[in-house]
Amino acid sequence: VASLTACENEKLALEAKVNESTRFRALAETEFKVQVRECNLMSSKIQEATTIVVKAIHESNPARPGPEAGPGAAGYRPELAFLQVQNVSESSPYDVDEFKAPEADFDLLGSHKEEKNGVVAILRMIYDDNAKRCQDLLSINKQEDGDYDALLADSHTAYQAKTAICDDIESQIVDLTGEIIDHQNQMSATEASKESKQKSLDSITPGCEWVESTFSSRKTKRAAELAALQDAKTYLAGGTQH
Repeated sequence: VASLTACENEKLALEAKVNESTRFRALAETEFKVQVRECNLMSSKIQEATTIVVKAIHESNPARPGPEAGPGAAGYRPELAFLQVQNVSESSPYDVDEFKAPEADFDLLGSHKEEKNGVVAILRMIYDDNAKRCQDLLSINKQEDGDYDALLADSHTAYQAKTAICDDIESQIVDLTGEIIDHQNQMSATEASKESKQKSLDSITPGCEWVESTFSSRKTKRAAELAALQDAKTYLAGGTQH
């Protein structure tokens, strides 16, 4: 019984370990989702900031014709392509996937290369760093998911093995309990037989004690009786009586 109790306690310890790991994993998953949303929101804000900067650059610096201008409709400015592309859709960058950062293109500033190499380049660097952070979060979460799945698999295997051991111990206890019950039944039957025989002995004890206490006197009397019978036999046969 003590072995079974210890085995069951080990199973409970495994369950507690899995439950604790599951709780921590759920907390980590919740934190991960928050961080990814914040990361992607930051990417969106960097895009918006870049759009504002590009617009400010071109408002303060009229378009200059050059080989980069290219053909197009009247009023089209290649250096504003980034801004124009961003205004094509008013939908949220998270309509498709809230965990996927929006795409960004910082290479359409046209003839304003000096400005591009300044503030916009810094914004691009910030965007790239933030995008890497988002990707790192996804990679870390994927690794943690793998570790958690491996822990669950190992715990499940260990739990099954421990359950088999506990079941075997319990089966042995059942068998031993059956044997104990059989022995107890045999002991009860033996005790009943003993009591019955004891009653029989008790019932004949007075007679035995009487025989034992009167044996000597009865032996003497029987000897006298035998002698008298012998004398009578001799007398009847015509002999002389002693």
